[in-house]
Amino acid sequence: MLHSDLLAQQIATATRASPKVYHPIGALDAQRLVQALNDDAVGLAQAATVSMFEGVQGIVDQRFTWATVKLYYSCFYAARARLMLQGSSIFYIGSSPHLLEAKAGAAVRKQAGNSHSVVIAEFARSLPSDVVLSQDIASQPPMKWLEDKRNVASYRVAPFQDPEIPLDFKRFHGAPRRHLSAYLGKDRLLYAFDPEHALLALPLLMLLGLSDDMRSR
Repeated sequence: MLHSDLLAQQIATATRASPKVYHPIGALDAQRLVQALNDDAVGLAQAATVSMFEGVQGIVDQRFTWATVKLYYSCFYAARARLMLQGSSIFYIGSSPHLLEAKAGAAVRKQAGNSHSVVIAEFARSLPSDVVLSQDIASQPPMKWLEDKRNVASYRVAPFQDPEIPLDFKRFHGAPRRHLSAYLGKDRLLYAFDPEHALLALPLLMLLGLSDDMRSR
């Protein structure tokens, strides 16, 4: 368990007024939570980067189902790290996700869904003007599009289609590293929201945003 998750749970326990109501937190708890979130964001940034590398290697090895899952998790970890740097703690109490903003006067709030849906929704709420959200992909919000690709790969494809090349990989499966160079160029937004490139280009765009966030701290 992440240190910030454990700390948020402890704060929730200390501020709980009733089963569904929490008292606002004070400045000291907010400061402690900010530090824990910043520390954990570094670890999640590493996980996001490693997942990206593993996704690319999966493409090279023609393990496309694995690559889909790892590329989604790269984006998910990076999104959660960026929320942490914004001061948003998403954690579980029992089987339910909760949210606590690390600022004096904020209170624990129960959330619907699971940690993935909460991260996606909270990212859209906290960073509505972020470039990652600037366009849809195939008429879907970008992170929801990517999550659906992960869900298909993890739960709906039986048996796995590997090494058959899925349509989402057709454009770049033969040379993913060369395409990454293009995705880092001035036309990166052209690729990140194109369904034929987005599975690889969108997580990279999220990682670039995380890098900018971390450098600005």
